[in-house]
Amino acid sequence: MKKRTLVVLGLVLSMSLIVAGSAFARWGGGYGMMGGGYDRGPGNYYQSEVNPESMIKFQKETLSLRDELLTKRLELSQEYDKDTSDADRIGQLRKGIIDVQTKIQKVADKYDIGSAGQGRRARGGYGRGFADCGGGCY
Repeated sequence: MKKRTLVVLGLVLSMSLIVAGSAFARWGGGYGMMGGGYDRGPGNYYQSEVNPESMIKFQKETLSLRDELLTKRLELSQEYDKDTSDADRIGQLRKGIIDVQTKIQKVADKYDIGSAGQGRRARGGYGRGFADCGGGCY
């Protein structure tokens, strides 16, 4: 009975290590093509199809909009953190965020950047574009 328990415990431990190891390997942990290092392969920011001059103009023109967007996101986060959140205030903030994102997108379209924050992926390509946040940071 004791031997059987040890065998079962050993199998469970082995399976746990295999699952954890494969999860860690999938996550990626080093530099190189699939890791979190400098070279991210085909989706590397520095290989983007965006014209650098257009990107600089976009960044300068949208600076105040991006600051406003960050402020609204922080206010929304603070509203959610309250014990009794105000649903009307949350709705106003979310609408404000969408309005600012729309303005930023119009500027991105003006400079032919594609979907701001999405890079080549938004244009049917692969990998990450100029923003490594999936559209969350401008």
